[in-house]
Amino acid sequence: MSLVDKRDSYGWISIILHWSSAGAVLFLWFVGQSAALAESDEARLPLLNLHVSVALFVASLIILRVLWRVLKGHPDLVNFARERVIARFFHHAMLVALVTMVASGLTMVLFAETGGSVYDMLAEVHGVTARMLIIATVMHFCAAMYHLMFCDDDIFLRILSPKRKIQ
Repeated sequence: MSLVDKRDSYGWISIILHWSSAGAVLFLWFVGQSAALAESDEARLPLLNLHVSVALFVASLIILRVLWRVLKGHPDLVNFARERVIARFFHHAMLVALVTMVASGLTMVLFAETGGSVYDMLAEVHGVTARMLIIATVMHFCAAMYHLMFCDDDIFLRILSPKRKIQ
């Protein structure tokens, strides 16, 4: 079992960064939705505080993921150039959406007291980006399921555990 990525598989560091990011973002979505639906400011404020705290954690994960990819590159998991381009596009789009979510959300915190048009614009960016991230995540999930069910490859399994050497 490898900590670092190999040419044809993910290592534990990439796998842990992937799943911890996915879990944290899902948690953020649920907390954000709960805050939006809260019936009073008294109920909303603790949820927003939790949301911001976890978002700071997600920001650190994003930085780690980007640095890890810059330093280590991507494993060659897909045999076809077209699929590789599409996969990289969606991975980059999801990272850009995550960065935009964190930046707009944290900036909203700075403008929360003053409100106004800047806050409203940031809230709109945050909401639209959340919906774009949901769409990209669903497409990412569908691509993973496609590989799992219809392709004769082990791409889906590689994000669950590093590829083992067969002796």
